[in-house]
Amino acid sequence: MSAPKIETVRFAEVVLEKREEFSSYAKNWIERTSSDPERLGLTVDLVGAMREVSPVPLLIKILDSANEAVRAKAAFALGVIGDHEASFPLIHLMEDASPHVRANPAEALGRLQSEEAMNVLAKALEDPDLSVKMNAAIALSRLGDKGKQVLSEGLTALDAQERTVATEVLEREEIYSSEKNSGGE
Repeated sequence: MSAPKIETVRFAEVVLEKREEFSSYAKNWIERTSSDPERLGLTVDLVGAMREVSPVPLLIKILDSANEAVRAKAAFALGVIGDHEASFPLIHLMEDASPHVRANPAEALGRLQSEEAMNVLAKALEDPDLSVKMNAAIALSRLGDKGKQVLSEGLTALDAQERTVATEVLEREEIYSSEKNSGGE
């Protein structure tokens, strides 16, 4: 690891340790790094880890970036932050040409527990990319009984690979729910 990368990692650690003190700078960081995709990606990751809500409108704008990696990072950060204002832009991003990008809003919509996304997530179970299918299945399982119902019903319409993914997710979520309810995380 080169010295600049070590310095960057240490800076990120300090920012996260002193999150409240740095939160007022989050929007400014995004605006100042927007012309450099690598720095913008790092900034988006950092703002997401901070769970700072104020830059959500800027992150939503970044979903339209020409850079695939930046779009994916912005979708992930929006899911981590958990602001429901991002639901509809993330639903729209599910139509992205890149499977790497589509996988991230699927995960984010599950984190947001966005019931508005139920149909698009059900459709994503048929995505040609396995990571998109898996994230959509996990997201549906996080949407409570309705989402699990959609996932269960979708099992009959899916091909063998999709059915395996959905079944594994349902089983994993059932185990996770049982452990969580019994206090054994």
